Amino acid sequence: MLAPTNLRIIIVLLFSFGFNALHAQQVINSTGNSTRLEIFTISYSVGETAVQTLKSSNGSYLTQGVLQPQIPIPSKPLVTLPFRRGVCLGEAIEIEFSTLLVFAQDNEFTIELSDENGSFANPNIIGKVKGTTLRKVPIQVPSTLKPVDYLIRVVSSSPKEIGQTTNLLVRKKPNANFTLPTSACTGDTVFTTFTGKDTIKSSNFIWNFTDGLLEKKQATNQQGNIWSIDGTKKTSLIIDNDGCKSDPVEQNIKIERRIAPAQITCGTPSGNSITFNWSQVGGATDYKEKVLSGATEAGVKKGNSLTFPNVAPGTKIKIEVQATGPGACGVSVDTQTCTTIICPSLSATLAQNQVSVCAGEPARTSLTLGGARGVYRVVYTTDGTKLDTLSVLSGQLFDFFPEQNTNYTFLAVGNAALPGCYTTLNKPVFQVRVTPNNFPGKPEAALLVCDNQESPILLDDLLKDEFPGGKWSSAAVTSGESFDSLAGTFIPKGNKAGKYFFVYTVEKKNGCNERAASVEINVEQKSIINIKDYSSCTDSMLETKISLRDLSFQVNPSAPNTVRWYTDQALSQEIREAELIVKAERVIYGKSGQGVCASGATPVTLKLSEEKDKLPLPVLEGPSLLTVGDILELRTSSSYPPNSLFYWQRPDSTLRPVRNLYALPPIRVNVKNTGRYTLYVQLPQGKNTCISPTGFIDIQVIEKNAPKLQIKKIVGENSPWIIEGIENYQDYTINIFNRWGELVHSIKGPYLNDWKGTCTKTCNGEILPQGTYYYEISIKEIPKKLTPIGALYVVRTNP
Repeated sequence: MLAPTNLRIIIVLLFSFGFNALHAQQVINSTGNSTRLEIFTISYSVGETAVQTLKSSNGSYLTQGVLQPQIPIPSKPLVTLPFRRGVCLGEAIEIEFSTLLVFAQDNEFTIELSDENGSFANPNIIGKVKGTTLRKVPIQVPSTLKPVDYLIRVVSSSPKEIGQTTNLLVRKKPNANFTLPTSACTGDTVFTTFTGKDTIKSSNFIWNFTDGLLEKKQATNQQGNIWSIDGTKKTSLIIDNDGCKSDPVEQNIKIERRIAPAQITCGTPSGNSITFNWSQVGGATDYKEKVLSGATEAGVKKGNSLTFPNVAPGTKIKIEVQATGPGACGVSVDTQTCTTIICPSLSATLAQNQVSVCAGEPARTSLTLGGARGVYRVVYTTDGTKLDTLSVLSGQLFDFFPEQNTNYTFLAVGNAALPGCYTTLNKPVFQVRVTPNNFPGKPEAALLVCDNQESPILLDDLLKDEFPGGKWSSAAVTSGESFDSLAGTFIPKGNKAGKYFFVYTVEKKNGCNERAASVEINVEQKSIINIKDYSSCTDSMLETKISLRDLSFQVNPSAPNTVRWYTDQALSQEIREAELIVKAERVIYGKSGQGVCASGATPVTLKLSEEKDKLPLPVLEGPSLLTVGDILELRTSSSYPPNSLFYWQRPDSTLRPVRNLYALPPIRVNVKNTGRYTLYVQLPQGKNTCISPTGFIDIQVIEKNAPKLQIKKIVGENSPWIIEGIENYQDYTINIFNRWGELVHSIKGPYLNDWKGTCTKTCNGEILPQGTYYYEISIKEIPKKLTPIGALYVVRTNP
């Protein structure tokens, strides 16, 4: 055994009161301070645990152990720990220190403060407390100090030891008053002016605006902000003097919606006139129009339009429309300039007026147009009501592609350079006779479905008027038997997200060529939110800022902008803040994706660590018992900020840290893989203190002929101890031990799954005290090396 002076790794043994990884660590985190093992007095640090199973001399088993990382022996036996932020005058804080010394019962710890120059010639005593094992001393920073940098140290009386010094930044608490207008309009830049005091060069101004957009490049003492949504808004300011924060100051401002402009457009020119039209504006009670240039008359007003008749060709007229409504923000102005034209007179003659074609083949004719050269736009109809247009050149052939007998009646023609200027024709008709037996149908719009849909899609429903007897085919790679070409069906489930095209082909018949039509099905991934909780490091105030963008990226890395967060499950109130300040555990609700494939409302718990600069514990999920040859899959359901480093360790190897490695790579196990699997997580910035406790799970790998028992871990007056599979054996003994290795209960098979935590060996059949106990199941036909052992937890209704 090493001599105490050579010890550089402190190993601490502590009885674990947990029956699984999470519970064990919670208990260890809240249990005692030191114990004595042989010749050593040893201590442990809360939260850094590594537990193993040991066998005692009397043959019993117990789980124990806390492994403290290797640490250097400090330069002084009494070290005052750094206080990591500035403190305010008059603020109550706790000064922490570390030591390996053992103190007498009359020992008193004293906190000494230096003078302004860092001298302890006449130290200022600012805190005292008697004790031997405590490692914190509460103090109140004197309000009479000057706000400068000091040194502090802890001093013990028995033994007399002066601790290593550390810095203490003392600052005056700032005042965060500011002014801003009481009201403004949406879209206006509103300035807030700082009127507070007691700031320093390094002061951090923390502004917060409800539903606001902060103007960039503004001085810290004057911030410009724009609101786009009306209502009563809140502006707040906190000033941080190196950690000494002001009280928050809040003020409200009433934002009124500015009335929208009238959006003036030019009407279609007709003859020698022009018409201006403007849209109806919500909230407007009146519209005032004004001619700015180009016309001497006021024009003819009708509703929301203004017409200028009998205007010379090429005249430019500019008008203004002012929309008005109630309130200070009820005024807006829009302007528009329009130009008049004169329509020329045109004529049109058809080259041929009747053809016969197969369905889908071009039906060709031409128009001889009288008038100026250029591109002409012809207006025609096929049913007497719906109008279509066609761009043609005079005397050039143009095509129609009818699928059935169709008459094309030409109604008007105009030069494309003069939009809206047409000459009415004498209605010449172009007749097309169609052989329809090869028409593959007209495709409907692309169909959007989710990748979890199990019901088949009938592809015929995506075509209109198709000729029967065709065949379906697909060039897309589909999963398994999801596409049935004979039935013409497609099942989305099991296929990757993407576009799928299916072709309907009608074979050549009656002199008409083979034809095909293609339909499109867009398979979209069904969005889900597969995290239950999310956490980040807490600061010295035991609160944290959680970025909703980071959280959205964790939920949907490929499309974080489609994730929305709400305060309630009904998704009625969206959270619009970019960051949430979390002071206690909080549940928010997320929705990922859009349209029919969006996720439902999913709760996500925002968690806090119980210690500053700590990430919460990762909870590991996986089997506790495997057989040789099984595949081990292990993951954590906890969630952390993007790119966090995951440190996984197997019983036989340590993996290099990998970002976002929520699942351990699967392995095929053998008996050497029995043992403890651990994980801790660290933020990506590399801050050594921003790290989680170590989560772990114990996994046993047994031979294929070993007993397979499912053993319940909780026992109580209302919850008997269940061992599933024990009925498959006849000759066995079950022994229960307390944490000191004393036998408290013994069962000789057969066991009827009825033990409720009674004690028969040392306490006359009474219920055992609440706590952790250990079992050993000795089965005659099973080799002793495969004897099932483990821990269970006895719960009492009235402990």
